[in-house]
Amino acid sequence: MTLIKLRKKPAAKNTVRLYLDAYPPIYDPLTGKSQRKFYLKLFLYRMPKSQIEKKHNDQTLFLAENLRVKMMLEVYNDRISNKLRMSILSGNY
Repeated sequence: MTLIKLRKKPAAKNTVRLYLDAYPPIYDPLTGKSQRKFYLKLFLYRMPKSQIEKKHNDQTLFLAENLRVKMMLEVYNDRISNKLRMSILSGNY
């Protein structure tokens, strides 16, 4: 059973990048490779200074968690679709 977690990685200045971490790695039959990290092209403010930044963090975490659940459902159905993977990697949610 594959476990997918939402993880954070420090980025430039006052931001944190979000990515999905899959263990064990997910095999892609199209490329013939296994992939563990799926970067979401989303970021959070490390130390939000205003209400707008706090709201941005809340909404972004909500979106990222929804993407994590969507990917878990695809994995559990034993079919990560190429369309889902490409939409996540390209940032077209």
